Amino acid sequence: MNRSRQRDAVLEYVEKTRIHPTAENVFLTVRKRMPRVSRGTVYRNLHQLTNAGMIREVKENGIVRFDGNHDTHAHLVCDSCDTIIDIPVPELRIKRDGFMVERVVLRGHCAHCQRR
Repeated sequence: MNRSRQRDAVLEYVEKTRIHPTAENVFLTVRKRMPRVSRGTVYRNLHQLTNAGMIREVKENGIVRFDGNHDTHAHLVCDSCDTIIDIPVPELRIKRDGFMVERVVLRGHCAHCQRR
């Protein structure tokens, strides 16, 4: 895959943030640095980076988000506000009876939503 300033900006943002942004979040953030970047360019680059294995799609509650954390981890997902938080899980890849676990999702309510 060829490098471009736009692709580098998309990858840098997704890898640095821990909020698991939507494509629209990525577009709005990258556009602050590159006002002329188009929505289509950002979306296309997210798709290409996902296909190349450089970032991952996280689909929860019907929302597609992006994850640039390459460490082994699970996700804590808030059922109220859809916040996703990474939690380290050593030895996540477990094989048993031919079934391989590739991701773990724990659901509940984040601290902010519990206070409401």
